[in-house]
Amino acid sequence: MSLPKGWAKKAFIQAIDIQTGIWRVRIEEGTTVFRIYPYYDEREAEGAGAYACLVVKIDRPSVTKKQLVEAFEGQRRGRPLSIREYEVCYADGKNVYRSKRGR
Repeated sequence: MSLPKGWAKKAFIQAIDIQTGIWRVRIEEGTTVFRIYPYYDEREAEGAGAYACLVVKIDRPSVTKKQLVEAFEGQRRGRPLSIREYEVCYADGKNVYRSKRGR
């Protein structure tokens, strides 16, 4: 998936505080988990031909959305954020696909 410059500032990004079982990425003490929908406009998502979601686990507690966006945009100062685990979910209208990486 190729995303345009500035995509993280426009994406829907939400911290996940409660384990629902929808994703295979588990919330653990000392980590922060986010779900990210890179397409902020429904027409843009339709133009891509697929629905996509990324779930990331960061190796640090209490990471904010602002810190995550700064890291994606290359503007983060100080200690870098480390992605411990991630899952990509996407659908093409007929099937749902999942790909998980990490522990």
